[in-house]
Amino acid sequence: MDAVPRPDPDYIPKAADSFDDSGSALEPPSGCKFHPRCPHAMAVCKSVNPALVKLTDGREAVCELTN
Repeated sequence: MDAVPRPDPDYIPKAADSFDDSGSALEPPSGCKFHPRCPHAMAVCKSVNPALVKLTDGREAVCELTN
């Protein structure tokens, strides 16, 4: 919504929130590739690459929280 122009000429937009682009596709982090930006990351996520797990509802997940 912050990208929508305002009809008020006196409106001063706030600064955009910074985006933490942790990690790189060329140099992925060790362990789970999402741990640098995951709010649920645990210590194990930094060292172990989780396995694909089939959930009871038929979906699949790659996360230590599903184990």
